[in-house]
Amino acid sequence: GPFRYSGIIVALVLGYLVWPAARRADVGATVGRAATALAQSLQAAALPVTEGAARHTQLVTARRRTYATLADARTQLQRSLVEPPPGCHQAAAWITAIYAVEQLADDVTRYADRRLATGARQVDPAAASVADDIALLPAQAPEQVRRGAIAARAKLALVPATQA
Repeated sequence: GPFRYSGIIVALVLGYLVWPAARRADVGATVGRAATALAQSLQAAALPVTEGAARHTQLVTARRRTYATLADARTQLQRSLVEPPPGCHQAAAWITAIYAVEQLADDVTRYADRRLATGARQVDPAAASVADDIALLPAQAPEQVRRGAIAARAKLALVPATQA
């Protein structure tokens, strides 16, 4: 009769209502951890280059932590995009923010490589200032993270090669 499928309907409706909240990955929190790691990486790169392997190891470790966390954010984003609303809509808001932070991470990597290659002996206050800006990104909404990452890229691009 008419009640034959009522159990299935109830299970589907309740599953739909509960599933997004139960399984939703917090993409924003992971992007925030990536931004924090990126800020720490840039702060380390802005310090004077010292002799020995310890400095190189410190920079490589910071770089790996940044990229690993960005990879986690990308994976969470991809998983969240296939969830039913509102999870997929919330995740979609992070697409351009993650892309902007990834580009900024590449810029920080190039900056750190330049510092190591030139054997910079001074603290770079301009890069340290950019690192401070990046450190503020985790508390932001997706659009502000995207804008902040773009602004940080622009500021980092202005750091003269001789200063790096």
